[in-house]
Order: sequence, then C-alpha cells, then structure tokens
Amino acid sequence: MICANACNLPKFQQLFDYVIALECIFSFPSRETFFQEVRKNMKTGGEFIVVDFIINDKIYYFWQKFEKQVLNRLITDTYGSKATNKVKFICL
Repeated sequence: MICANACNLPKFQQLFDYVIALECIFSFPSRETFFQEVRKNMKTGGEFIVVDFIINDKIYYFWQKFEKQVLNRLITDTYGSKATNKVKFICL
C-alpha cells in the first residue's frame, strides 16, 4: 500500500499493474490531475478500478441542498474550512 497525495504522486520505481480508487475521487481537488497521475504510474495494459457513487438526476437538487447545509458543515467541523473550500463533491 502506498500513502501519497493522489493529485501529486511521486514517480515510482516500478509501475503498477492495478490502481484502485475506492469512494475517494469525489473529494479530490482535480479529478483530471488524479487521472493523469494514475496514468503516469501504471503499466501499459494495467487496470484502473474506480468505485464511487453518481448522484441520480431525481435527487440531484436535494443532494445539493444537503451538501451545502449539512455535509460542508460536517467536513469543516472535522477537517477545517480549507477542506470545504477545496472540495466540490458534485461535478456533473
């Protein structure tokens, strides 16, 4: 297991056969940067497994209110205001 900043991965000596992103991409400041970092550290033909949730159109507006009124407050209380300012949980 490797612990690093997902949007600024070091150049590893060996490339990975597999990369697993388990319910985490929604909280990265830049998904595009994360995908680029994964790509530069994977072997050709490697497997990238993403497990995350997608907001259903039927609950999208409810989720936006929930995020603003509840989720952001919980994150700020737990991690501080910087975490809430950097993360956009919904990006359609």
